[in-house]
Amino acid sequence: MADETGLDFSDQISSLESKYQQALKDLYTHLTPIQRLTIARHPNRPTVLDHILNITDKDKWVELHGDRAGYNDLAIVTGIGSINGKSFMFIGHQKGRNTKENIERNFAMPTPHGVDEAKEMFDKITGKPFQYEHCWNILKMERKWTGNLTSNKRAKTHSTGSPVESAHVESCYSTPYLGDDTEPSSSPNLDRPLGKKASKKQLKNKEKQTDVERSLDHHH
Repeated sequence: MADETGLDFSDQISSLESKYQQALKDLYTHLTPIQRLTIARHPNRPTVLDHILNITDKDKWVELHGDRAGYNDLAIVTGIGSINGKSFMFIGHQKGRNTKENIERNFAMPTPHGVDEAKEMFDKITGKPFQYEHCWNILKMERKWTGNLTSNKRAKTHSTGSPVESAHVESCYSTPYLGDDTEPSSSPNLDRPLGKKASKKQLKNKEKQTDVERSLDHHH
């Protein structure tokens, strides 16, 4: 436009863009909790595929499907793309834009088939199993996440009333892959660490018990 009209508006455009970015920053800094939730759940938020197509080179993205067992989980997106001529493997959760797409994508919640697909792709690229799977194998049995373990260690029963053996709980800890130089843990700690308040309460109870014992000894 400057060449055609002889007028240069680049400074004004730059100033307006700066003001726009600052206004946008101020707006998102002072959002209420419900506004943040609305934005987080907005159907037009960028998805994994949106990000992939924006950052990869044009026509250099190839999506891969299936877990080599005949199942294709649409909640998981895997594929190969290039950025500035360098190839990368992309793995992510894909959500739909509307109800129909969300049903097809299972609201971005993968099935075991989708997890297997992602692990298979990771193994192909790195040549080794997914290194952080052992974290899930341990954390999934924490008391915070499951009701299988209780403070009084009561055995969970089937619908028939027969107790579940402790070996069943331990079997969930399949020997995890921790890397080439790390030995797998044979007996993971199932006890959840005490919080700050619980630790203080425990210490206070011990002090009270000690004071009572001292008082009894003094009377005797």
